[in-house]
Amino acid sequence: MLTAAHAGPADHADTVIDTIRVGDRPHHLAFTPDGTCAYVSHGAGNGQVSVIDTTTNTVTDTIDLGPSPYDLAISPNGTHAYVTLGRGTVSVVDTTTNTVVETVTVSKRWLWPGQGWPLNLAISPDGTLVYVTQFDGDWCL
Repeated sequence: MLTAAHAGPADHADTVIDTIRVGDRPHHLAFTPDGTCAYVSHGAGNGQVSVIDTTTNTVTDTIDLGPSPYDLAISPNGTHAYVTLGRGTVSVVDTTTNTVVETVTVSKRWLWPGQGWPLNLAISPDGTLVYVTQFDGDWCL
């Protein structure tokens, strides 16, 4: 479940405006640069990412990715979402079609629960690099 709330001036603060059912175990959330869509990963839940239309607060699409989608980030130009997965990969999703266009292996060690799987990621401001940290590891890719 995802809750939308005002974060503005004091007269609107702490006001829940909507509750959105997104599926099992929502973990991380990222917005497109224009703010019209939000992507929610489902962690150890159903292996999916939900796509939310923020103008209507409704789920408009569900992307099947496989085991343990965790962190996600949207490229600065809004064309791609990057999602870390518990199987040692990062999926690249085209945000216009909400389909996986590439899967990149970033770790050969991906025991669950365990060591070596990609956890968090960040995209450089110019969108040319994606940095990935490893759970229980000592590297950043």
